[in-house]
Amino acid sequence: MHISLKKQFILASASPRRKELLRSAGLKFKIVPASVRENYISGETPRQHVRRLAQNKAELIAAKYPDAWVLGADTI
Repeated sequence: MHISLKKQFILASASPRRKELLRSAGLKFKIVPASVRENYISGETPRQHVRRLAQNKAELIAAKYPDAWVLGADTI
């Protein structure tokens, strides 16, 4: 299966598993790892934590690549 994207697609993660998942979906993408502080905020649930980190990663890379689709992800 081949999916064509007119915009560049960027994975804001160095995760081998995420890379494998996107490749298995037939997507062409560039890997640009985002370096964000992965500290917990008091009272934050695990779900809130991973959503915040994923969003921070995506926003950091999107600022550098404003014309691209950027995917940020995180797990615990």
